[in-house]
Amino acid sequence: MAKDIEIQVEEQVDNTVEQQVEEQVTERTFKDICNEIVANGGKRIKGIKVRSCKITEQENYTMVSLTLERKVKGYRANEDTGIFEEGDTNVIFSSSYSLASVLKNNEDLAFCANTLVENPNAFEVVLSGATIDIIQQPVAADELYKNPFSTSDSEGVSLGHDTIINHVINIVPCKRAMAVLDRVALSMFGL
Repeated sequence: MAKDIEIQVEEQVDNTVEQQVEEQVTERTFKDICNEIVANGGKRIKGIKVRSCKITEQENYTMVSLTLERKVKGYRANEDTGIFEEGDTNVIFSSSYSLASVLKNNEDLAFCANTLVENPNAFEVVLSGATIDIIQQPVAADELYKNPFSTSDSEGVSLGHDTIINHVINIVPCKRAMAVLDRVALSMFGL
């Protein structure tokens, strides 16, 4: 009987280890997700300078509006009809959580990600003058959209019109912002 229990425990351990290995193998990385978006029609745009940044508190997240130095493809509401039309825009939108996730993928900036989420107005300092890379993901009106970087089990939401979702995938702060972040790092040590 003791031998039967020992065999059952060994089988359970083996199954658990096997399951953990499978989960590790199938876990998608940030880079994998970016490549999937591009493979499915997304467009990667590198080296866009951010002129300014505005923070707006929403009901369940903090919206970050980025004014870019140059225009990118996007959808804007027609002032007369209210219908969204494709065109060029120099303003894109993100959230404090999405941007913090990008910072966490950068070994020089990961330390400040949670601090910025807790103090979202500080994103204005970090992002104004920064250079960013984005991936533009086209989403059709009849498509359910789910943030590809999200681990949520939700099925997604209908956006109600064709749109382009801009995913910021890299952030390089300007020299002034890096100097401020150096001071933030020192203050975290009490210096």
